Amino acid sequence: MKLQDELLIRKASLEKALLAAKKVLDHAPEGKLRISRKKTGVQFYHVKNPKDTHGRYIRKEQIDLVKRLAAKSYASRLKRRATRELRVLNEYLTIISDKSADTVFDEIGETRRNLVTPILLSESRRAEIWENEEFVSNSFHPEEKKYETHRGELVRSKSELLIANMYAELGIPYRYENELILKDGGRMFPDFTLFDTRRRKLIYHEHFGMMDDAVYWENAIRKIERYQKNGIFLGINLIVTFEGRNTSLNVRELSRSILSLI
Repeated sequence: MKLQDELLIRKASLEKALLAAKKVLDHAPEGKLRISRKKTGVQFYHVKNPKDTHGRYIRKEQIDLVKRLAAKSYASRLKRRATRELRVLNEYLTIISDKSADTVFDEIGETRRNLVTPILLSESRRAEIWENEEFVSNSFHPEEKKYETHRGELVRSKSELLIANMYAELGIPYRYENELILKDGGRMFPDFTLFDTRRRKLIYHEHFGMMDDAVYWENAIRKIERYQKNGIFLGINLIVTFEGRNTSLNVRELSRSILSLI
């Protein structure tokens, strides 16, 4: 999820909170609540006149009045803070929807871009640079790569073809079988390495397509354990999909899961 999307969600939450606070305040009793803590317990007082610092004692059977006055105080404080936050949020959303600092490098022209080192980059520029970098890919049995993706690369299975094309259609930067160096110096070649441009982190996707085979299943479990030993965990920076004889890849559900993670 992009920063702007998160800010819009926060804005909607604040606007909803302000409506709820207004509803409380519109039906709130006059005055405010004073709370006095004594050895014998807590006592509540209803202060109506600003000049009256003591207020009128509220009896226990009037607990509903106590709650309404407390709710009024809470709603009033919430309204002040939410209004202030919403004002700043709207100003910032206006700025970044126009032109943010991240886009300056994109705007200066190719000649100038070649003369400077960027300080900030837009998400699209970061994705472009990462995708164009050279990387070590898996050279094991290249003859098995026979399915061509929309981007013209070759993958090993029809399911991987669907996954690769899905990432391309979603606009998510990815590399196929990019070498991953492990803590112990070993190597792995995740089926897909994704680049989360907003958080600037890598996410790995392994697709296991023969889970009915006992040996394949055991190897898949060991592979997941190996990822975990290297700080790569399911649901955080590791995506795993499975297929079997009676279970096929659901690309629609996968795309929903991916978009919720990135």
